[in-house]
Amino acid sequence: MRKMHLGLRDKYHKIVDPIFIKLFHALPVSKNKIVFSNFNGRGYGDNPKYIAEEVIKRKLNYKMYWIVSNDKVYVPEGITKVKYRSLRYIYEMATTKVFINNIKNGNEWNKKKGQYYIQTWHGSLVMKYVESEVEESLGKDYVKQSKKDSEFIDTFLVASKDDKNIIGKWFWYHHELWETGSPRSDVFFNVSNDKIKGIKTKLGLDDSTKILLYSPTFRDDNSTAGYNINLEKVVTTLEKTTRDKWVALVRLHPNAAALGNLFEYNEEVINVCNYPDAQDLCLVADAMITDYSSIMLDMFLQKKPVFLYTNDYDDYIANSRPMHGIYNKLPCKRNNTEDDLLKDIESCDKDVYLKKLKHFMEVDFMSYDDGHASERVADRIKKVIETDYQSPYYSK
Repeated sequence: MRKMHLGLRDKYHKIVDPIFIKLFHALPVSKNKIVFSNFNGRGYGDNPKYIAEEVIKRKLNYKMYWIVSNDKVYVPEGITKVKYRSLRYIYEMATTKVFINNIKNGNEWNKKKGQYYIQTWHGSLVMKYVESEVEESLGKDYVKQSKKDSEFIDTFLVASKDDKNIIGKWFWYHHELWETGSPRSDVFFNVSNDKIKGIKTKLGLDDSTKILLYSPTFRDDNSTAGYNINLEKVVTTLEKTTRDKWVALVRLHPNAAALGNLFEYNEEVINVCNYPDAQDLCLVADAMITDYSSIMLDMFLQKKPVFLYTNDYDDYIANSRPMHGIYNKLPCKRNNTEDDLLKDIESCDKDVYLKKLKHFMEVDFMSYDDGHASERVADRIKKVIETDYQSPYYSK
């Protein structure tokens, strides 16, 4: 049977899905069921992954389901895969007790009183304008979905005082802002040498090789100018400066992963755009180059150096996203040319950087991360399930 054309498939779901959503709405909630979603099926990762692993670690007797885009997506034993927008997906969403998600659109469901919705978001350190700040550029469908989503959320996880202020002001959200920290950041506080060695082995790298992670964000206007960087020259500069062997891993934002073919790969420059877990890459990385991406926080938490390459800064601000004031308080400087970037690498003073980083994390950003976010969320899930909590935020 031939696959349905994408346009026809969307029309089909637009007509058929509401019918089954309404029918399944009458079904009872399964009190020990949890549904996890990472970017509507993109894979097993981000904050939902680390919450799921804490539930598994505690051996809690809950039925767990993971939304996937296709059957090839890996999930660990004990979790059942459910294809996004399938009939099974609509059923599981209608009957789950707890729903854990990291984005604010695409959830075609009518939440019931007996259900509990945890929104983790997909990144702390909210530097770019978001949600209602850029409402005019988001599109009417997204705005409508996001506002509805905010009405249903029972608790929104936040990882810093700065994030809390921004989410509370701009996300069309007025319920609990929970100062938990990010579950996906827990791994940076509880890492073992065996885990790091295992990741390096998976990447085909030995322990003696230093790793640079190049991880820029996407551009709303699909421009590729910001990715114009000579990573081989960067690797050479790092090797001359540190006298160590280095490789560069290229990890583009999931929205721009298809642009990975812009780079030439070899033994020194390696494509990891499709590696399932960015936290693994940050764990093994010794340094990072990024631009406007919140992934830099993963390095800050480990006290590792971050270099900013912002050769398209003016265009990015004008055509993609303006930046919040926190961006100008970062403990690393903006480098608008490749020469500036190389000089920044050569002159990096670790002690000065760490002093600036400490001030940023404790005074400007005010991080809540301490390695126990997943534990807090698992405790909340356990309480919600055991007390059969009835949410006041549901489709009436």
